Amino acid sequence: MSISYRGKSSLARLVVIMMILSICLTVPVVHAAAEEDDAVLYAEGFEAANTLQQNGDATVGLSEDQAAAGVGSLSVAPTAENNYSGVALRNETLDTPMLPGGSYKLTAKALSAKDATLGVRVETKDAGGGNTYGSVGSVKVNMAAGQWTDVVLEFAVPADHQSVSAIVFHNDDQIPELTFYLDEVKLEVTAQPEPVQEQEPKELKELLAFTFDDPASQESLFTVEKASNIEWIDEDGAGKDDHAALRVTHIDGESYTSADNAVRLTFSEPLPAGGVYQISVWFYAPASGNEGKDTLTGPGVVINGEYAQSIFKLPSNVGTLPIGEWKEVNVQTPLMETPLNTLDFRLVTNDAPNHADVWYLDNIVISQVGDLQEVVVPEWDLGIASLADTYKHNFLIGNVMSSNETANADTTAMYTHHYNFMTAENDMKPQYLSPEQGVYNFTNADTLIEWAEQHNIQVHGHTLIWHAQSAPWLTADADGNPLTRAEAKANMEAYIRNVAGHFKGKLASWDVVNEAFDGGSGIPTDWTAVLRTQSPWYQAYENGADRSKGESGADYIYDAFVLARLVDPDAVLYYNDYNETEAWKREAMALMAEELNEKWKSDERNTEPGRPLVEGIGMQAHYWIETLNPADVEASIVRFAEAGVKISVTELDIPSQNAAPFTKDKEIEQAKLYAELFLIYKKHADSIERITFWGKADSQSWRAQGSPLLFDRTFATKEAYYAVMDPLGYLLANWENPYSDVSTDDWFYPDVAHVSVNRLIGGSSETTFGPGTAVTRQQFLSMLFLLHAQTHANAGEYEQVGRWAEENGLAEAGFHADELLSRQDMAVILEKYLNLVGVSAGEGGHIYADDAAIAAAAKPAVQLLYHMGLMVGKSGNYFDPEAHISRAEAASILHRLAEAIEG
Repeated sequence: MSISYRGKSSLARLVVIMMILSICLTVPVVHAAAEEDDAVLYAEGFEAANTLQQNGDATVGLSEDQAAAGVGSLSVAPTAENNYSGVALRNETLDTPMLPGGSYKLTAKALSAKDATLGVRVETKDAGGGNTYGSVGSVKVNMAAGQWTDVVLEFAVPADHQSVSAIVFHNDDQIPELTFYLDEVKLEVTAQPEPVQEQEPKELKELLAFTFDDPASQESLFTVEKASNIEWIDEDGAGKDDHAALRVTHIDGESYTSADNAVRLTFSEPLPAGGVYQISVWFYAPASGNEGKDTLTGPGVVINGEYAQSIFKLPSNVGTLPIGEWKEVNVQTPLMETPLNTLDFRLVTNDAPNHADVWYLDNIVISQVGDLQEVVVPEWDLGIASLADTYKHNFLIGNVMSSNETANADTTAMYTHHYNFMTAENDMKPQYLSPEQGVYNFTNADTLIEWAEQHNIQVHGHTLIWHAQSAPWLTADADGNPLTRAEAKANMEAYIRNVAGHFKGKLASWDVVNEAFDGGSGIPTDWTAVLRTQSPWYQAYENGADRSKGESGADYIYDAFVLARLVDPDAVLYYNDYNETEAWKREAMALMAEELNEKWKSDERNTEPGRPLVEGIGMQAHYWIETLNPADVEASIVRFAEAGVKISVTELDIPSQNAAPFTKDKEIEQAKLYAELFLIYKKHADSIERITFWGKADSQSWRAQGSPLLFDRTFATKEAYYAVMDPLGYLLANWENPYSDVSTDDWFYPDVAHVSVNRLIGGSSETTFGPGTAVTRQQFLSMLFLLHAQTHANAGEYEQVGRWAEENGLAEAGFHADELLSRQDMAVILEKYLNLVGVSAGEGGHIYADDAAIAAAAKPAVQLLYHMGLMVGKSGNYFDPEAHISRAEAASILHRLAEAIEG
């Protein structure tokens, strides 16, 4: 077995040689690597070499500033813009790679100058070829400032996974201005994978070949977007092995976006579903025409135009395209669940410096791997109830669309059945609309707008200002340095006037600014203190800010909203962000909206004084099954409503963090969370404008590995669909009874289920409900308050139940809180509550056998509740007014009351 030993082991061996040559010399004690061991796959001390590779956006290099042993370590400075930036131990760099079925142990030393966390995760390709990010193994390391911390991660790679990609040390919590150091990194195998019997390689059956020497019959199959031209070349040495090739030439002034320059092959007859296909293609970038470009991003292939799905973008690691050398891309598709219609051949970059201006394609060969398999062809069921119709009295229901989907009749039929609102998934982001200064490409976005108008669907623009997927010209010069404040402001004005002006009157709303906050922890009092200071917009606005005038990098947010309002005064303007349930970000978002809206009131450009500038807050709602707490969602909704803005749930999905098979139990767990969210959304419907799901089916989601949506990979309904359609009914049907003293035979079983699901009454212990236990006045008023909070969004303004009851006439000041509640006293409280919430009950007239025992003041209430069916007598037509109310009776009454209020 070949073992990689670097750094300190080399130093140790040098010291030994020096000792032999000069035995009389005194030498210092040095650190040496462990003896060579077949179990050790990797060991590095970072004294003189490093083979770990940058992951995401990070600066990586050897350093002598810190060392756990010896004199050196690896310095890693990741950005906070995403949680995967850091450094990776890639499996392909190991002499002996990690394999499916094997178990491994990673150890390392980590250090940060400040208290911080470090994420470490294993990335693999699962059985279906999808990427996993930590589900196989992950750990979060707490680093105390200035102290070396042990990193230990033990993991087993499932035998059915296709491969291991990397182990990544990353900025999981997106901590701003973080630098961490690694030392003594070692990877060991603790259990070898079970021997796998060699399988015969599957037969390759060549289906199609394109050598570009027959333009007459094949030219119509190849097209390119407007950013490039293609030309069939027939001249000496043009091709990989001959004289023919396809030349692609970028058009001056057009976008360098990968998709805008891709060459599309559209098959005259689609390749059938159920196949795995091997694609071989050769790329070449000549020196001539690419002057000044020395490192080009490598080539790749996109299947069926699915740029949003990582599984259809091949290969996963594209590498580079050397100038003047032919490079082959040889990839296999996943098992195709739909026919293979198109292949896009592209350079995987959106940046001019890394994208060739002239490049060639040749020798495309497409083969079928093995036999066709039987697959379920995805098909939408339009016979099920519509999501939009179900919630037409509550809020709008939306989803995302891409321009290339608008021509699909099945997609259109499904969309118009379920949704009445649309967000452009990518086509309205700055990098696509204006990749170069003065250049605007509205073709794809206009296609979406026209489609939406044709089908009476409202449109939301996403997004005007964002630190990611932006156009570099807006905020930076040709060398990547921040523009001045004045330059960036002028560019912002030009961009918003062109873009918002182009779509004026066609959009219901805009995400004006997206994801401006980063790096908070404690609850802020100054929202500008927790902004994403690494944002190119912040940095440009900071460059030239006059502190004496109160200027700062934060000012770009106000300017963007003002410009958007002036250009398109009819559009509702939103601020949009993720992790909006975290307490610090919730408060920062609300404070920002409140402060900017207050500032706008006195702005001379404001022609509508009663209308807020920041009219809405978008809650992205990218959650996880394993960590979502619906109470945090409601807390954010309440805070944003207090800020006086509209609320939209803009990008809802709830995947599993575990990429293992999505079991039925996991599906039900997910569905319950969807149900709880929609109960909350319905409760706060007066504040919520729309709910938008981020993806139409699991296979079409950017988080596809976690099965996050209402429809599965075959477009069939999941449990989550039924949970959304009837949230309370779903939760009741799937209630898991924890109480040993409540059985399905008990008359109060459905009532206990109802109050448990709605969190109106908890157990007397973890395993008992105490159905016969009497209820005090305070306890019943608490139950009633919780019911009120379920149906009235403003109930949360009361911090104490007693105050709420006294102020609303349900109890007198100084009421006897611990006194057991009688049946007639409960009737009086309920009568007052019905008046409070405006429920009309009509006339009562029933006379109980023990009517004389009922207090005169309570008789109207007792008769009213009998008439409504909320509170009836006992056997023999007795009311028993002085008897104490039990927890089972309270549950029954609250259940009926909730149904009466719902109408």
